[in-house]
Amino acid sequence: LTELQQRIADKRKLRAEAEKEEQRQNELLRRKAGQDVTEQKEKLKDQMMLREIEKQKRVKEEDKRAKQKIKDQIEQDKRDRAARVAKEKAERDGAAAGSLSGQKEELDAAAAPSMLQSGLPKITTTSNQTRLQIRPMLQSSKGGPAPPVTHVFAADQTLKDVIEFVKKEIPHVGSHFKLSTSFPRKDFESRHESMTLKELGLVPNAALILTT
Repeated sequence: LTELQQRIADKRKLRAEAEKEEQRQNELLRRKAGQDVTEQKEKLKDQMMLREIEKQKRVKEEDKRAKQKIKDQIEQDKRDRAARVAKEKAERDGAAAGSLSGQKEELDAAAAPSMLQSGLPKITTTSNQTRLQIRPMLQSSKGGPAPPVTHVFAADQTLKDVIEFVKKEIPHVGSHFKLSTSFPRKDFESRHESMTLKELGLVPNAALILTT
């Protein structure tokens, strides 16, 4: 009986030690699980913090790009405004120059008839003739302004005939000179020399400006 009781006591002791060891293992597992949860929470917290930092960084970069875009737009607006002002000024200057040119042509047109009749004897013409007044825009051999020369040409004569007449009647002008009309403005060139005065619109009368 004593031996049996001792065996029962030993078994109880072994069972108590086993339960104690099991409890210790369970406690270790619980602590480890708690530690893992804490680490996971810390890791998650760090990840959230990193995401927030990245988000703030992106917001700052977007703000920076938006400000730069606004600044670039302002600079572009300034350049566009300056170009528009320059264009409007150029158009105003061009319009003013055109107005002055138009006024000059009107004055020349108004002066043409008087040039044809500036104290020279009246020369009558027919429908097949034209009266040309050639006004040299240079000084005469005597130092004063060269007087105009008026002559009647046949309407079918060419500009070449007028050039030869100028060379003969105004010798000091030389061989290199130009003929033109003031209104409408037209400069005659070598390609016009073979054309008749009628084809050139110089009939029944016209004033030619002679320049060198």
